[in-house]
Parts: sequence; structure tokens; C-alpha cells
Amino acid sequence: CEACEEEISPKRLEARPDHAGALARSGARAERNGDFVGAERLAAAAIRSDPGRIEGYLVLARVRQGRSDLRAALATVQRGLEQIPSQPTLLLRKGELYARLGDLHAGRAAFAEYRALYVGNPDGLADASAQEGAVWASAGRRAESLRAYERANELAGGSVRYLHPIANLAESLGNEVLAVRALRQILELEPSDETARRRLDSLLRGRMPEILR
Repeated sequence: CEACEEEISPKRLEARPDHAGALARSGARAERNGDFVGAERLAAAAIRSDPGRIEGYLVLARVRQGRSDLRAALATVQRGLEQIPSQPTLLLRKGELYARLGDLHAGRAAFAEYRALYVGNPDGLADASAQEGAVWASAGRRAESLRAYERANELAGGSVRYLHPIANLAESLGNEVLAVRALRQILELEPSDETARRRLDSLLRGRMPEILR
């Protein structure tokens, strides 16, 4: 309708002091409402208004990914990184999109660049590795996700926060030995974790006699 069009008009939003942010937020709202054409138009306007802000790139990439145009989404993210080099969220999205495209080598390279931002900060590097693990998992790459969470856990010196996804991923990949090891570590750190205890009992009971020996 004309009233709706006026409400999200880029020209009207450009009159606001924070017009780039307003355009991106309106684009995100249009996306949530299913107006993908409007969302793309507003996100592109946000980028034109201020190429140094991340929001427009994120909305535009998300809309293009939602249309199953992963290469266009990746091109948007790469354009954002040209304007905002080493931006952490954009690097994560770059890695995710490469993973979804099946280019694991390029995905690993993007995530390595992301982790490099936290070198010298063990806690930050552990968290970055866990973020990488979550993104690999969202892209359906469970083996890569498991490796990232194992790296995070090693950097953290053992953390329930990372051991739970390690156990989940290991079991889903059929690596029950690793799943049991992770669950036992969880119980060493948190003896009252009944969920981990029940899962451990389930894995051990009649399913893995070699671990009991």
C-alpha cells in the first residue's frame, strides 16, 4: 500500500540523523514481514548511505541467502569486508557462506582470519573457536564444528560450555568414545549435572562394553 511504501521509503529515512541505521533496521523489519524486495532495496540504500557500517551488509546478505543465492550473499559480505576489513561478524558470515557452498578450504581460511583477531587473548580465542564451531554446525558441517569446539575446549583448559557440544557432535558422528570422554569430563567439572550423567549412563549401558573394561 502507499502508506506502507511511504513508511519505509529510503528518501524519507535519509532525512533522519542516523539514516543508514534507520534504513538497515527498516530493511530487517521488511525481511521479517516477508517483503524481500523491499528489504533488499532498503539494505542497499543503507550501504550507499554509509559503506562503513555493517548493518546494511548483514541484512542484504541474509536476504540473498534466504533466496538461496549464496554467491550473491557472499559477494555482499566480501564487499563489506573491503569497506570494513577484519570485521569479526562479516568474517564469520564469510566462513559460513563458503561452508554452505561446499568450499571448506576457503571457509577454513576465513575462520582462521577470524581467530587471528584474538591471538594473544586465550579466552577470546577460545570463544572465537566456539563461535566458529557454532557456525560450522549451522552450515551442517559437524566434523568441522567438532574440531573447532575441541580447539576451544583445549584453549580453555576444559570447560563445560564447550564439552556439551563436543559430546553432542561426537555422538551424532558415531564417535561414542569421544562422547563418553567429554561427558566424563563434564561430570568431573560439574558432578551435579544430571543430564550429562543420564547421557553417560545411556551410552555405557550395554552399548560400549569396551569402554567399561
